[in-house]
Amino acid sequence: MLKTCESSLRLMVGKVDDLPMPIEDILGSLNNEAEIKILTQLDLDNLQKLSEVIEAAEVMHSLSTFDLHLLIVDDNEALMNLPSTPSIERAVWSNMGAYVETMNNVFMDYWNRGELAGDIITRLTIQRDYLEKSNAIKSSLELSGWHVQAPGSLTGSSGLEHTFNLVATNPEHSGDSIAIDILIEETAFNHIIRLGAKSMDLKPTMLLLSSGKPFKEQERDLAKLYGIKLVYDEKTDSIAEKINRLSVDLMKD
Repeated sequence: MLKTCESSLRLMVGKVDDLPMPIEDILGSLNNEAEIKILTQLDLDNLQKLSEVIEAAEVMHSLSTFDLHLLIVDDNEALMNLPSTPSIERAVWSNMGAYVETMNNVFMDYWNRGELAGDIITRLTIQRDYLEKSNAIKSSLELSGWHVQAPGSLTGSSGLEHTFNLVATNPEHSGDSIAIDILIEETAFNHIIRLGAKSMDLKPTMLLLSSGKPFKEQERDLAKLYGIKLVYDEKTDSIAEKINRLSVDLMKD
């Protein structure tokens, strides 16, 4: 089918990994002028491969799950496959006008309700960076003997529960706790104000805000006012190491 494509190719697959062949092989089979549209569902697992695909095709993230794969060529022929159906005859091909039109309508319905891949890549990248930092900090603290919840919460004197990205408690001294937030998108100044409001209701032994970007002088001054420790480093492992050193010093006190 790909070799007969002249103007347009539409692919609908559950994940980028489900493409019938690597994107470079698809390109090699097509007319250089052919328009390629790929509808799929993006997640952290296929984020790395997505960069290659998005350079070669218009990619849309489906906001709705689906249980079919479609391949439509030039609006002339269509192949539908149901991956979850345990049958050899689960794929249906036809070049009949009514069939192709129906499959094309299905594709475009999902496509029009989707989200451009470029928009979701930013969110997925932020999510990946957050998870990497959170996991690194959690592992480092646990190796030093802390019990860590991610996310975690502490109850204030008012009875309100305050949530943080991570909360570490000392199993040997129940009163010792470290509340940690990881700065991703929000400005540090606004986040420090929110943490400051929480600190007025509870007294964790240590309140930390980590960031991969440098803190401004105004932000450092505000954090000092609220007793919030700021931890900055561009490298995830270095952030975890710095927080771990602070926690070790705390356990010694």
